[in-house]
Amino acid sequence: YNSAIEQFNKSIEAKPNYLKAINNRGLAYKKNGDYQKALLDFKHALSIDPTDAEIYNNIGSIYLLKGMYPQAISSLNQALKINAEFGEAYNNRGLVYKDKKDYNQAISDFNEALKRNYTEAYNNRGVAFLETGKYDEAISDFNYLLKITPSQAGLYYNRALCYFFKGQYKEAWADVKTLQKMGRQVNPKFINKLKETYPDHLL
Repeated sequence: YNSAIEQFNKSIEAKPNYLKAINNRGLAYKKNGDYQKALLDFKHALSIDPTDAEIYNNIGSIYLLKGMYPQAISSLNQALKINAEFGEAYNNRGLVYKDKKDYNQAISDFNEALKRNYTEAYNNRGVAFLETGKYDEAISDFNYLLKITPSQAGLYYNRALCYFFKGQYKEAWADVKTLQKMGRQVNPKFINKLKETYPDHLL
């Protein structure tokens, strides 16, 4: 993203209050993991247009990554106050609540994101269901996504955990074997626990 940042720098030098370039440079900094520079750009963008829901959402996402949860919720609330149909902002606020282990509130926000067709919330809701022991609901979300993106390794692992906790050990093993065929490393502690509970020679 460094070349993109250089291009945005040139645009901003030519036009210091070029809102789109400032916001996009912030997004590039975010993808580079330079959260402080991203935050400075988003705050600069906000000073140009304090009514832009996307900028509040971007600020909230940075606070989430920095673990600054009250600030994240405040920014995301503001984004949703401006645009109540902003699916990504609901998803991001759900991620804040998930990190805070407030899973019921997280699920509520992921539901709102999905009502607005923000499909990335399926995996996040599935993880929240998994964390709260709602394994059937979690499996349903992971199954839905696997139909769309069958190569997404994390979904098989999350589903394997659900099957394990439900006592469906053969299904858990099937997902582990799929991951191994994909060349993915599976958590050794989980495999050992699965072997102890249901040795693979019984398959």
